[in-house]
Parts: sequence; structure tokens; C-alpha cells
Amino acid sequence: MTIREISGLVIATLLATGCTASEAVGEGGFPPGGGGGRPPVQPPPQQPTSRLLPAALVGVWNGQDSRGIGSWYLAFQADGRYRRSNERRGITITGTATVQGTVIMFSPEGGRPYSSTWAAGGGRLSIDGSVYLRADQGQGASALVGSWIDTSGNYWATLRISADGTFQLADQAGGGVAGKIVVSGRQLTLQAAGRNPVTCGWAIDNGVLRLVRPDGAVSEYVRSG
Repeated sequence: MTIREISGLVIATLLATGCTASEAVGEGGFPPGGGGGRPPVQPPPQQPTSRLLPAALVGVWNGQDSRGIGSWYLAFQADGRYRRSNERRGITITGTATVQGTVIMFSPEGGRPYSSTWAAGGGRLSIDGSVYLRADQGQGASALVGSWIDTSGNYWATLRISADGTFQLADQAGGGVAGKIVVSGRQLTLQAAGRNPVTCGWAIDNGVLRLVRPDGAVSEYVRSG
């Protein structure tokens, strides 16, 4: 048999079995199938992302509106979620935040991300120069610390809250009561020796401290120091 006849017989056999030359060799010169073939390409492992915020930032903060319309509350959670609200303006913004050094990146839901500079310490938070005071940290939240004068005509005329978590209520006739104040979110509890604790709702709106008693009575104080 001649070489030409042998070649013709090989080609006829390949055609009869339905196998092509590329299938027999494999694409790119590798044998077909899994045995000894090209190993599958594994995607690089994804690095876990963390939105954990610094402990100094986590919590609730209160700051005045630059136009004097209500007050702004900023609430940061450790996992990076935040809430920014101004009840007087009817604005509430939620989203996520990340921190790198002195830069904080806000990603509001439905809005464009933006960055700001921040610093916190001593119960004060500064974001791009705007100052917020801590409004949640147990006794003596820094947003409440100071002297207040009652403008609502109620019995107590002055209120003084100290950083150590103590308070003094006094009227012009010389009566008064002192004790401890415990802040939890938007509620505070006044605890005085020999008296039942009183829990009030509270908010600071454009420099006015508003206390709402359980019976609905409202007392308003302006800061005097």
C-alpha cells in the first residue's frame, strides 16, 4: 500500500467517527477533556470589606442648623450605617459611612457619595468645621451639659447639668432638687434622693432644650452657660 493510500485511509477513518483534528488535539494544543488538560482558572479570592466605624464616632450627636431652623441629629452605628435628621425641616437621610484617617465618606441612599473631614474628642464631633455634641452617652451627654433657664413659666426656673452626670433644678424662691441624670437616646431620667425617678423625652431645637414629661407637660429652657 502506498503512502497516499495510507493517508487516505486515516482521513476516511476520522471522518467516519465524526472526530476533527482540533478535537483530537484540543484547543490551544492541550488534549481534550479533563485528564491532563488546562487547569481551570480560579478567580482571585475577594477580600472582605469592613465598614466598622471608630468607637469615638459611634453614637448620637446633636448640632445646630446653620440657618437656625431646628437642629440636626447624627446617629452612627458601628457597622457603618448612619442617620441624619432635622425634625423642623422634615429631613431624614440614611446611608452608610466609611472612615479612612481624618476623612469620612458618606454614601446616602439614592444620592451621590461625598467626603468630609472629621475629628472627635471630649464629647464634641467636628465635621467640616460644624460642631456636634454627644447626645447619648449615659450620664451627662455633652449636648445637655451647661446651664439652662426655664422660659415656659413652669415651677423650676433654672436647670444645671454637669459633665459628671449630676443635675440641679432650682427656682427663684430658693427651692430646688439635685440628683443624677441618665440619658438613653431621646429620653432622660432624673433621679433625686427621696423622690421617684422622672423620665422625660428631650430634644434640643435651635438652642432650646425641650423636656416632655410623662403627663405631656412641656418645659422649655434656653442655654445660659
